[in-house]
Amino acid sequence: MTIFFTTRNGEYLVVLKKNRNNLLFSVVFSSLFAKFVITRRQYIMKPFFTSTLTLLLILAVGITLAETSTTTANAAPTTETICADSSTDITTTTHTKLTIATWNVGVFNNGEPPIGMPDDSVETNLPKIKSLITSFEADILIITEYASFLNQGKSRNTYDEVLKQFYPYTHYTRDAWTAIFSKYPFSVELITSPDRRDYLLGSVNIDGTTIGLGAIHPRSASGTQATEARIADHNMVIDFFADYDKAIVAGDFNTYEDRELNVYRDADWSLGNCGYFGYIDTYRPHTRAWYIDNIITKGIRIDNFYKIDNRADVSDHYPVVANLSLHLQARSEGK
Repeated sequence: MTIFFTTRNGEYLVVLKKNRNNLLFSVVFSSLFAKFVITRRQYIMKPFFTSTLTLLLILAVGITLAETSTTTANAAPTTETICADSSTDITTTTHTKLTIATWNVGVFNNGEPPIGMPDDSVETNLPKIKSLITSFEADILIITEYASFLNQGKSRNTYDEVLKQFYPYTHYTRDAWTAIFSKYPFSVELITSPDRRDYLLGSVNIDGTTIGLGAIHPRSASGTQATEARIADHNMVIDFFADYDKAIVAGDFNTYEDRELNVYRDADWSLGNCGYFGYIDTYRPHTRAWYIDNIITKGIRIDNFYKIDNRADVSDHYPVVANLSLHLQARSEGK
């Protein structure tokens, strides 16, 4: 809308011009008399007194400002498009959910049964174990104290048959004390820690992206020397994954002092247990709380961390589960 001032026969004339359906509207104000004339081209109004001119001028300006505001608000959003030539790499980001579980199974009670737990047979425990593992809905399951009963002449194959129904990819330490079961292909090395513990450290392929993967079980012992030994082991784990942008490590950490986990905090790792989700007791027989089973990540957000309260009476530890969010980037050549 356009506003301009002029005079006609000594009258004050205010013309508000607006193109809408090819019609032109005009408003003429006079101090002599009030009269309305309406034609297809004009709308003329002559008010009783000159002061009306001022009021209507204010109204005209208000209408103009309102229309300007409406036009701006209804304008189509501006989208900036960057075109890539044939030599440009295009990076796409996908968001993948991943569930990790770890469980110290206490050899499924086939060694010396823990306090208050029944010493059931393999056949009796199998349905309980299968039901519990199904409840994890885990993509990767890390088990500690898995198969020491091999030394007692019993076979772990019965348990493997159950686990491999869910996880086609597996790997064990030399005595099968620690094991990784995964729905994704992975590759790990058997690493002996400074405290002479066998750890599985390597990587897993998640939707084309390589992520560090580790299963650890430091020694369980109290005292300053044992604490320092666990800290040395944790530092070795951090060094192993130094070149990885993303990594996951899980297992029974046997944490006796909170400072043992400071090496991960200082290295910007995220803690499932003893971190944002609080301190979660994962060991039942003792009267004090033990925050020892853990899942930690580097460069990966932990959405949730919790323990499974139903242990089905087949272990002295609670299983723990972490829900993770992965932001995976894939590069493709532009065309």
